[in-house]
Amino acid sequence: LLQQQQQQQLRNGQPFAAGGQATLDADLRTLQQEQQSLRQMYLLLSLCVEAFSLLTIFAESTNFPRVVARMSPENIDELSRIQFADLVTTSKGETVARALIEAMMNDENLDHADASAHSSWVERMHTECPHFFGNSDLLHYRAFQKLEAAQRYIKSPERRDELLAQCLKYYKDAARSPTFFVRDVCRKLRAVHFYTGVIELCLYRARLLRQREVLPTSDADNNNSGNNNNNNNNN
Repeated sequence: LLQQQQQQQLRNGQPFAAGGQATLDADLRTLQQEQQSLRQMYLLLSLCVEAFSLLTIFAESTNFPRVVARMSPENIDELSRIQFADLVTTSKGETVARALIEAMMNDENLDHADASAHSSWVERMHTECPHFFGNSDLLHYRAFQKLEAAQRYIKSPERRDELLAQCLKYYKDAARSPTFFVRDVCRKLRAVHFYTGVIELCLYRARLLRQREVLPTSDADNNNSGNNNNNNNNN
């Protein structure tokens, strides 16, 4: 606005007041600082809303003590000392939140509960808490579901192979994320003797890294979002 006023003054042949340019620069810096502060405040409030939603899902959808018991001793200790502010402002808080989510997904009682209810809280968490449970996390969860299902079809090789192939596809979609832990995933695949999947996934991840196709976090999430839609259609 100030710049437009000065341009109008020039067109009208009116000189700037003394120190006009310096005043303009100072006002622009102040405006930029205010905009940055508002962006940071918006991000903080958004994280607070997501954290509240996450805690609500835990409270409504699970037997919380049982889920906590599945966490590592280190994460349980951190959870006992963490405050809400840590949950939304520190990497340690995010680590604890993700450990809780993982324990919730791996809860054996939930695995055998009503499938639609189980899927419901996962989709809700993905929608309401994308910072804590993004597209890559959702792909991991879907792969985990297929892996668990495959173990129940030991006496039906064709169905088992079909489920393992779907599991591998989800893991490949997730492999574009820079936070993809290929070693952990391969350990899960070896546990069900899916050795061809281990080799295929390692080679695929290596190709992505060699060709620099592993995307920054935000781009990877956008790309995986499209993959999720395709996977939903396939299912």
